[in-house]
Amino acid sequence: LKTVGAAVSVITDRVATLGGAVIKFFKGDLKGAAEDAKAAVSGIVAEVKEEVEITMKMVDANQKLRDAQRELNVETAKSVADIEKLKLVAEDITKTYAEREEAATAAFEKETALENKRIKLAEQAVKQEKIRQSIMGKDGVMAEDLDALAELEINLANVRQESAGRQISLQNFLNGLRQTEIDEKEAQRLKEQEEEEAAFNKKIEENNKWNEEQQKSRELNI
Repeated sequence: LKTVGAAVSVITDRVATLGGAVIKFFKGDLKGAAEDAKAAVSGIVAEVKEEVEITMKMVDANQKLRDAQRELNVETAKSVADIEKLKLVAEDITKTYAEREEAATAAFEKETALENKRIKLAEQAVKQEKIRQSIMGKDGVMAEDLDALAELEINLANVRQESAGRQISLQNFLNGLRQTEIDEKEAQRLKEQEEEEAAFNKKIEENNKWNEEQQKSRELNI
């Protein structure tokens, strides 16, 4: 139907030009009428063929875009469960920090890959709509076409914003996990240092006490 529409559009434009030739004829502008009439029929087959080919390419591109979106929806549905499982492992305090960090990193990578695909498809949708409107020409673009393009651009902006938000959230979690590990290691180091210092001070006290006892014993012997 779109290819038929493209052909009809060309013919409609030519009919409009031919109509202008008729008006000039009745006004007595025979030369102008002849030129317009010639322009109305000249190269019409080639133009129809070109418009149809361009339209077919756009139809094919739009179909591929819809197929890619469908495939991404399926991939997302399958990946969401895996990502949630990885997040559960990352938040499990009974796991080691190495295990939690590995799970968080894997979830981050999976989420990033999906977001990049979403952005790419949204960008492609905007690009194809702009191409379609450029083919239609300035006079052929209607208000609904501009609304459609604006909606696609808004969707692209939303996808980018949501993507950034999710990635920031995962990255913050990963950074927080690493910082918690660093803080706990530092706390453990300080605790061990305090215990070593306490043990060292205790030995000094015991040694001092032993020296005092020895001194007292020598004094008693004297």
